[in-house]
Amino acid sequence: MPSARTRRNQSIRSRLRRIVLAPTAALVVLWLIVSCYLGYNAALQYAVSRGSYEILVPAAHALVAVMDERSATIAYIEAPAETGDDLNRARETSDAFMTDVLGKFEGVLPLSPEPVQQRITDLDEQFGAISDLRLRVDDGQASRAEVLEFYNGLITSGADLFDEQSRSVPAAAAVGPAITATYTFRALDLFAQADAQLSQAFATGELSREDQQEFIRLYGAYREQVQTVEKYLSPEHETAVSDMWEDPDYVRLTELANVIASREVTSTTDPFTGASDEDLSMPVGEQEWRGAYAPVMRDYTEVGTDEAIASAGIQEGFANQSVLVAVLGSLGVAAATVLALMISTRSSQQLVGRLSDLREGTQELADRRLPALIDRLGRNEPVDLHTEVPDLDVANDEIGEV
Repeated sequence: MPSARTRRNQSIRSRLRRIVLAPTAALVVLWLIVSCYLGYNAALQYAVSRGSYEILVPAAHALVAVMDERSATIAYIEAPAETGDDLNRARETSDAFMTDVLGKFEGVLPLSPEPVQQRITDLDEQFGAISDLRLRVDDGQASRAEVLEFYNGLITSGADLFDEQSRSVPAAAAVGPAITATYTFRALDLFAQADAQLSQAFATGELSREDQQEFIRLYGAYREQVQTVEKYLSPEHETAVSDMWEDPDYVRLTELANVIASREVTSTTDPFTGASDEDLSMPVGEQEWRGAYAPVMRDYTEVGTDEAIASAGIQEGFANQSVLVAVLGSLGVAAATVLALMISTRSSQQLVGRLSDLREGTQELADRRLPALIDRLGRNEPVDLHTEVPDLDVANDEIGEV
């Protein structure tokens, strides 16, 4: 039973301390929850934005390197002796870029939304299968259709990853530039596919009717998509693309593409045998085409990369704002907690102080003044009550009534 008496006989100071600490503890818990939530979101957004900055340029170069390897592989199938060195250089470049960018994607994998994680996994698995295809190419077992299907799928996986990332950013203002960058790279892939259609022709010296028609389709689709994407570029990039239409390299590329597209197949008949022979020779030279194709490919890659970087910049600004909100929110709740604790503690101390004064005043009256007064009255001595028993100095509240 002593513990029960102890609980019943606890001082008012102890009781008030519990009353003060209970809501203060709740505020501390609220501060921790708010700080952790805001801090986690801010750190996540900042990490993703910084990761985007570090990944964007290598990822763009990696995709372009894979496009170049696709064209080099198509040429190698037709003329392995003449194009083997070019293919080895293309493979080394794409391996270096893809290994680097996949390692960086792995670093941001835990921070990414689930759809983005799945796209990263798909791209990693797709590139992981490239060794088997290369062995088949080196052994002469891979067909042109098989090569095109594999590389087209690999590049599409990369573009789909960019597309998923662009739609997953929390900053609404960053979605537009990100999607525009994604479709710029899709247009580049169409451009590179058109180049791949010519790789066999450059290796063999002949452009079949089917390859010519496929080149016309791919090059036309590339031109159409570029013109569509141009409307959604940022003003400075839209101006840059408009200026490219007048660039000598682009003008020359357009002329060469028109020559290829308008090539007419002529036939000759042997007067002795009557056999018909079609002239499928390439109307343009490989060096001439490459000299115009490479600068245009590089310039469009820079436009797409710059647009993606602009989106990452917007996302970083949003992340910085989130960090600021997290810091200010945490400090605000902490300040409110400290202020509430100070006010509550001061109020309780004032209350305890008044009660202590009341206790001391009543004890002074009961233990000293009243016994002395009664003693004097017993001796019939004159007593002035207002002087001998003054009123206690209290406020007009419950304590004053006591």
